[in-house]
Amino acid sequence: MGEEATGRDWQTGPNKYFDANLYLSNEKYSFVMCGYLTLFEDVDGELLGEVVESLRERFPYLYVRAKAIDGELLVVPNPLAVPVRNTWEPTTLGSRENNYHLVAIKHEGKKLGIEVSHCITDGAGYMPYLKVLLHLYLSKRYGQQFNPAGLRLPGTDFVPGELGCPWPDELVDQAQKPRALSEPTDFYQIGDGPVTLDGRKTTYYLTVPASDLMDFCRQNDGSPNAAVAVLLAKAMCKVDPSINKDLVLGVAINKKALLGNYENYHYGADMAMVDFPAHHRIGSLSKACTVVRGQIIWQTQQESVLYSVRMGKEGFAQIAAIPTVQAKLDSLKDALGAPLVSSIVSYTGNRTMGDLDHHIDEFYCVTEPMGTELLIEINCLNHCFYLSVLQSFSSSAYVDELMREFAEEGIGCELVGKEDLRLSRTRYDDIA
Repeated sequence: MGEEATGRDWQTGPNKYFDANLYLSNEKYSFVMCGYLTLFEDVDGELLGEVVESLRERFPYLYVRAKAIDGELLVVPNPLAVPVRNTWEPTTLGSRENNYHLVAIKHEGKKLGIEVSHCITDGAGYMPYLKVLLHLYLSKRYGQQFNPAGLRLPGTDFVPGELGCPWPDELVDQAQKPRALSEPTDFYQIGDGPVTLDGRKTTYYLTVPASDLMDFCRQNDGSPNAAVAVLLAKAMCKVDPSINKDLVLGVAINKKALLGNYENYHYGADMAMVDFPAHHRIGSLSKACTVVRGQIIWQTQQESVLYSVRMGKEGFAQIAAIPTVQAKLDSLKDALGAPLVSSIVSYTGNRTMGDLDHHIDEFYCVTEPMGTELLIEINCLNHCFYLSVLQSFSSSAYVDELMREFAEEGIGCELVGKEDLRLSRTRYDDIA
């Protein structure tokens, strides 16, 4: 895969196009994700802090801060401790109050939240850290020996492909735009409809029995992300029956895995865009799921993924040409606010934490909806799907209708919670 890293060369030299793009994250658009778990007993904050520090040497690329060096904003090692806070309130990544770290750890009662800047990693890069953190914490908490197979434990070597460029560089530079690959230009946005965009960012937490959703998938040629995308599109049409534009839903994909690298920590998430044309609304669910899966498959072929990476590389070159850090930050301060799709569905594909499962009651993923007003994050654990419906507004109209769609298809669905989006912001303090 392009340049293979050895030792700690992730922390030296100028940024390359696959490195952390810190300019995308700011106080307005935080670009932060959080794994939110509920355990069966109150979290021991002191023990948790010890475990977090014990992972510093094994995951050095997560224990970093931002610094301005030679006109670029780079990540460099951060020797300060990662604060472990006994509160569910947000902090500010990159700031003095978080010891400049781009990772934040919080707990309250039985809840545990691990936040990280999407600039330095994605869900696939984050999961190995989350799994080993839980493994060590629960082992020490209960004095048990859990199965360590496949975990990146302290003292183990970096796995092949974990560091360095995640892409086959020589193929990226040669990539051409695939035929029929185009981005939507005029599509339905939630702001076009009856729901008021009041700016109150809200999270709804839903649970769905895995057996119900998987039965639906088997009967309708679906997959969890395709099925939820289809049912969400139906719900959106019912919330606003007057829609006269195409619905375009983004379905999250992992470009690194699609090109054969399952281990790399760099950010490699993207979207396949699935289209529900205005002139042909959803009739047969089986046909709709088949069409959605077909669109996803088409956009996840190697030529499509390589072309997407090439576009990112060319965008990096344009950013690099801007002379100062502040000018770069100013030019990209609203980059994540541009509307891209009608809504987004994201599913990591994770189904188990191994023999830790019986110590975990809930597992949600929380992030800010960007490029859209509504995002659904899907996790699966203990034979249950956990859906976080993340909105830039407070109305429950879409959640209510989505739950009715689930019920009509015989899929159990329970609303277990609602709260204002409690996600940390980002501000880079003392970068000079």
